Amino acid sequence: MKLTDFPWNCEVTQEAMQLAGGQATKSDAILLKHTFEEGGDEKQVHIATVSQDYHLVTNEQLIAYAEEMLGHAETVENIKKGTSLWDGKRFRQRYKLTSYSIKTPSGPAFLVVDFCNSYDGTVAVGGSFNMEVEVCTNSMVVDFFLGTFRLKHIGTDLDDQVQAELEATAAKVLEIKPALESLELNIKDIHKEEMTAKKIGYFFNECKMPAAITREIITGMKPSNGKVTRWDFQQAVTQVLTTKESFANEKWNRDAWKCQLLDTNLAGK
Repeated sequence: MKLTDFPWNCEVTQEAMQLAGGQATKSDAILLKHTFEEGGDEKQVHIATVSQDYHLVTNEQLIAYAEEMLGHAETVENIKKGTSLWDGKRFRQRYKLTSYSIKTPSGPAFLVVDFCNSYDGTVAVGGSFNMEVEVCTNSMVVDFFLGTFRLKHIGTDLDDQVQAELEATAAKVLEIKPALESLELNIKDIHKEEMTAKKIGYFFNECKMPAAITREIITGMKPSNGKVTRWDFQQAVTQVLTTKESFANEKWNRDAWKCQLLDTNLAGK
């Protein structure tokens, strides 16, 4: 049985570990538990060993906290629940804020907030701001990193301290607006500029993607008006990296957009 067979909202517990003779240890085990068939036995798997002061946050708690936070930022009508990722240890839920957008050559790009959690301590509970836009029929995304936040008190009662944190985090949504304006200008530039062979080599050297993915991207490049623009090239990148959703592909896609939009070595002739 694979970890991904367990649903993202399955039961998860933090339990004290003991040695073979029953002696207590200073470590706890994180266990996933789920009954896959009605009337069947409960299946469980040990996915991580953590210290006893580790504070377990369930994915369901994260969702509740996320939607509470977003309620401080804007009305529910302007928030759409997007895609999620789950690999048995890490979880990511995306929300699209449709009232925050910029123009791109392929249509509007919307501000999204990605909330993240992990059951093995590899990912801090929190999230990041990104932009998302469909750039072809395959629903590819501009995944651009606009800032992060950490949720320190998640899982506790919403006392005054937590309420203040909710409001402070929600306020970051408003602070993102100036960054969106400069991002819009950068996207207009890459729509016009040619992606030369020299720039392609530099891009792959900076982003350090596997050779197999590099070959797929090069094969998928489609020129417009006789040349491959930086936008054409980036469509090929996102085509490859979003066909199969994974945490690794999502990171490479984010790194690719950072390189295109921020690295001055790709700008100009």
